[in-house]
Amino acid sequence: MKYKLHSFLLASVMALSGYVGTALATDTKTVYTMSDNGNFGKGIYSFELGDTVDNIKLLQQMTYDGVSGGLLLNDTYYYLEYSQVYNGYKTLGLYAYDMESKAVKQIVDYGAAHNGTIASCFSYDYQTGTMYGLDGFNGGYSLQKIDLETGNISTVGLLTYDTYCDAAKKATNVKDHLHVMTSTYDGDFYGVSYWGALYKVNQYSAQCQYIGTLDYNPGDAYMYTGDCLFYDNDTDQLYMRFTTYNWDTKEWLYEIIKIDT
Repeated sequence: MKYKLHSFLLASVMALSGYVGTALATDTKTVYTMSDNGNFGKGIYSFELGDTVDNIKLLQQMTYDGVSGGLLLNDTYYYLEYSQVYNGYKTLGLYAYDMESKAVKQIVDYGAAHNGTIASCFSYDYQTGTMYGLDGFNGGYSLQKIDLETGNISTVGLLTYDTYCDAAKKATNVKDHLHVMTSTYDGDFYGVSYWGALYKVNQYSAQCQYIGTLDYNPGDAYMYTGDCLFYDNDTDQLYMRFTTYNWDTKEWLYEIIKIDT
């Protein structure tokens, strides 16, 4: 299967990095995200998602170093805090932020373990009540399961692929892996790889079924921390927010696209 997926550029500039939570409302969606970009203010943001991206607001300023994961579930925002260091990262803790009371609860302290167990791209299986993620703070090679009661992170399995996109087959520097992942209310999981392939992910076996290759990949690969995939269950629409760097203009670009699944 070598056809490319059609993607629609929704917004050319969006000054956020972080992780998108739940989309609500009808025609215009209010979407929530966490950012660990100090230039814009660390905390929880909201923005409206329609034909454009509008009304970006910092709802709650927060104090942390870096955030990995991040998902709004039943008025609680779950996120994992880590700290990048020169030779890797330190895993700090799993937290729950109550959107109503504005209280922050630490579920578990990971003890600042150097290059310890971590998870990103939190994706919730609403059918089984299970949180999943990828095994790094910027995508990963294995599928993880996160216990929201204890904070325990366990490995489901190494992600395997039935095929790779052409760019991944030709690559010699970076092995393809899932860069971002998300889930639907019906229990379907999707992921976009480093080299730009869309996969359907089996959350029980960690097997990835190739759907197609994105036709819009301005940086040739999706690689930056803060990129995220999210699904609007009301419209059955898949979105991806990602960052690219323009070497000619020396500018960072923040973009959102709609992806035809």
